[in-house]
Amino acid sequence: MGILHFTSYLKHSGANKEVPSLRTQFQKSNIGTIIIDVIPMFKFLLRRYAYNLFRAENDNNQYAVDKILDLFTGNMLAHVKELIKNSPRKACLVLDGDYLRAMDRKKYINNGARCEQMFKLARKLLRDPHVEQKHKRITEIACQWVSFTNKYKMIIINHLRSRGIYQLDRNDKKNVPKLFYVRALAEAAPEIVVLARMNKFFGKTAILSPDPHLFAYRGALGSLRVLKIDWNSPDLQCIVTSKIELLHCFKLIYSNDETPLEAENRLAVLISVGGNYYADKPESYGVETIKKIMISGCERKSATKANVLLEGLLNCLNMPEKERIVYRMALHQFGNPLINSNNPHRTEGLVMQINCHIQKLVDGAPDYFHRDGRLRQ
Repeated sequence: MGILHFTSYLKHSGANKEVPSLRTQFQKSNIGTIIIDVIPMFKFLLRRYAYNLFRAENDNNQYAVDKILDLFTGNMLAHVKELIKNSPRKACLVLDGDYLRAMDRKKYINNGARCEQMFKLARKLLRDPHVEQKHKRITEIACQWVSFTNKYKMIIINHLRSRGIYQLDRNDKKNVPKLFYVRALAEAAPEIVVLARMNKFFGKTAILSPDPHLFAYRGALGSLRVLKIDWNSPDLQCIVTSKIELLHCFKLIYSNDETPLEAENRLAVLISVGGNYYADKPESYGVETIKKIMISGCERKSATKANVLLEGLLNCLNMPEKERIVYRMALHQFGNPLINSNNPHRTEGLVMQINCHIQKLVDGAPDYFHRDGRLRQ
């Protein structure tokens, strides 16, 4: 998907910085709370458990599945505790919630078909007595099969609770525990950013996630963003940045901007069109080209609203009207996302005019979709 192009663009923009020790960086930055995206942790640790998880599911042994995910939970917590030991820092694990229909449903369905295909292939290899390096080959396939399903999330949450780790009580600001979790209402990304903005609650925050989508949501400008960690290095070498650093390196902050929010609007529009979970970037356009067109050819002084800037960019790209809806949906998600599973509401987002029809598409009103997930025209 196009987001991979944005990741590469981020890498070469100069915004990223290599740091020899993450713990030292946390200390220098006076970090009070680390907000951790659980999905990348799941993928990082997956290889250790993929083979046994496949065998358990193949045998329909749910007791074994539970035990394997218990081991995963313990291993994940061991990594997290390395980041907060011998310090007053706290850690928050964020798990995503329900799947948003606005995300590319066709790809989601295809991924489900691919997972099923990988499972069948692994089962075939398991039954074949003549396969060489069977364990290694099945592990490779099982890593492509395993996904972070709702079933696995609930099992992991149960194991967190059994260890005395509970969901954050946002009403009890005086007794924030050392380690806790938050289950997002839908996507984890906006929930993570909103938590990172709660400085009065958590002190200075750091975000552990390689997901570039987090930059599209409003706020947490100064929060340390840890994009990559070498867990095998003794000092936890890592790559870090911040949103404000990224805005400067992308040259999206103008001298006549009254607030950083104007630059955040530009970045959200760039990610909306440059590739994301909701829409691939337009063919034959790179992220840098899209940015140059947005800055030089499409932006007007009156384009203070993100949706006006988006329409100007789509005009410059000669985007047909019927193809624009996915980019509008992406911007609405970035600008007006649903958060907080305990108290569902929309967080304060970008400066933009909200279109109720598009918002219903983002939220996944069934009447707007065909059975196979395609958007009704």
